Order: sequence, then C-alpha cells, then structure tokens
Amino acid sequence: MLDYRYHISSIIAVFLALGLGIFVGSTLDGEHVLVREQQQMIIQLEQEFRGLREQVRSTRQEADYYREWVGRYQQFVQSIFPRLVDGKLSGKRIAVVRTVMAGDVGDVVGALKLAGASVESVTLLTGPLNLPDQAVMADLAGLLGWTGPVNPGQLAAQLGSILAEVVHSADARPVVDLLIDVGLIKVSGRYGVPLDAVVLVGGSSIERENYFRLLDLPMIRRFREAGIEVIGSEFSTSPCSYIKYYQAHQLSTIDNIETILGQTALVLALTGQQGHFGIKNTAQSILPLEALWEDPSQEKR
Repeated sequence: MLDYRYHISSIIAVFLALGLGIFVGSTLDGEHVLVREQQQMIIQLEQEFRGLREQVRSTRQEADYYREWVGRYQQFVQSIFPRLVDGKLSGKRIAVVRTVMAGDVGDVVGALKLAGASVESVTLLTGPLNLPDQAVMADLAGLLGWTGPVNPGQLAAQLGSILAEVVHSADARPVVDLLIDVGLIKVSGRYGVPLDAVVLVGGSSIERENYFRLLDLPMIRRFREAGIEVIGSEFSTSPCSYIKYYQAHQLSTIDNIETILGQTALVLALTGQQGHFGIKNTAQSILPLEALWEDPSQEKR
C-alpha cells in the first residue's frame, strides 16, 4: 500500500534542499542559470505535491465510502441471519470444544442456539498442556490409576482422549475437575448427555503450541468411535492453521468461525452439507450454497 506520509516527507526534504541551494547559488556570481533551474524544479515539485494531496483526499473518500457500505452489508447479514438458520438444527445436541487457548466462542454458541440446537457443553482450553508441577502430575497419574514414574509427555498425550470421554459420557470427571482447578480448562453446561455433533475450534497462536496431535486428533478419534459427527473450525485470524490437519482426517471445516458467514457455514455443515468453507486458500467456497435453497417441506418427506 502507498505510504503517502513517506512521499510527503521526501518532497518537503527536497524543498528544503533546493531552498538552501538557491540561497547559496544566489550569492555566487555567474550562477543565475542554476538558480532558475532550481526554481523550475520547485514549481514542478509544488505541482506534484498538490497532485499527491488530491490523491490522498480521493483515497480517503473512497475508503470512507467502502467502510460505510461494509457496515451496511454487515447490518443486512445480521438482520437476515436468524431467519436464515431458524430451525435448521432443531433437536440436535451439540458440544463445543475450543482447543486453542484464546478466542471468544460466545457467538458460535449463540448461532447454534438460534438454529435450534441444544448446546450441551462448552469446553475451553485455557492453559498449556505441559504440566511442570510434579504434584499435579502425580495427582493426575493417581486418578488415571498409573503407578511408577510420571512422564509429562505421556500425561499430555492422554488429555485429548480424557476430555473427549468426559464430554461424551462424563467418565473420568475427577480428572477434568483437577484440570479445572489448575487452570488448564474451563467448562460450562453438562457432560454425559448423548451428542449428535462436536464443534472443535482449533488453530494456535504460535507453532510451538500446535496441539493437534496431542489434543484434537485423539478427541476426533474418540468422538468418531462413539458415532458423533465432528466439525473442524478455527478463527480467521489464527496464525497457525489447523484446517489442513482437519481435512486430512476427512472433517468438514470452517476457517472463519467468528464471523456470521462462518457461523452460517457451520450451521449448514451440521445439516449434512459436507465440505470446506471460509475465506482461506484451503476452502472450497464461502458457504454450502445449495443448502440455502433446500425446500424444508421436501426434507420431511
């Protein structure tokens, strides 16, 4: 993008240099030609400066215009969204699990509820999986029935399966209660309720906190063993994307879950419209458009 401030600063510097040159040149005999050339350059630079200033003004007006229309489209989408998804997930029981350590999933939960789903539980990873505290690791090992030396890597590798088991059947609940106490996860809702689907919200802020193999993949496998559909998703701003990992395991994906477009795609994907949706180069399309025009009366026949 053109940095107008840099160009303006450069032009001002040239003005000052030329002004100094004129002053010096005017004190020297026989330098009248040089002075005229410098004056001519100043006139040209003034014209260029005026043109640049006009371009900046025009660009600002254009940016304001598009900003205004983006706001209007946003209002339009927000107004039609409830009717667009109304009743599409009626009777479905869904859990949301955020495996990235930051990001608000409140709008995702709200979208699922607007579509008629019952969001049974929300589980949020809030701390790193490495557990340096020896006492905590010993307590976890005891709850898991382990004996002998405690290996932090082995413990971390079990957490995905444990969390999936708790979300699905409420087994190993004491383990989760301990993870809540040490600030590793936050939960709301109720566990152990039969589920139709789980929405994983993954991705990571930095590469070294990529927990897909430790956390997401064991959960995907456990939920699938229980016959539960899994949707892989992430925020559009996620620096380290999980979408390619989800796709490698045949999950439908949404890469902009924090937006209304992403939430619309999520609702439609949960109706059975498989695919990869969003705005990144891993997406097939923004939305599963064919699902928008289905006749609900035909679905009931």
